[in-house]
Amino acid sequence: MEGKLVMRLFGTRPTSSFGPVGVLALEAEKGVLEIYDLSTSMKRQELNFGRPLAYYTFVQAATKIFALTNDQTGYLVDLPSTALK
Repeated sequence: MEGKLVMRLFGTRPTSSFGPVGVLALEAEKGVLEIYDLSTSMKRQELNFGRPLAYYTFVQAATKIFALTNDQTGYLVDLPSTALK
């Protein structure tokens, strides 16, 4: 590997948004989403849905995240602006 390692994360099915703010979400453990700021490499938020996730994605320029659990319950969660700074 060439270059300097800036960030190392563990989890499954990462999704990212490169709009005004670069963020990345991944399922760190079953039902737990972790959201990271790509410019600082810092974890900004952790969301626990209590059940494994089937799908998740950022919406509205990463101001919200939509998550669907394996039992087909959907969640639309506002991400506080502090989580995205």
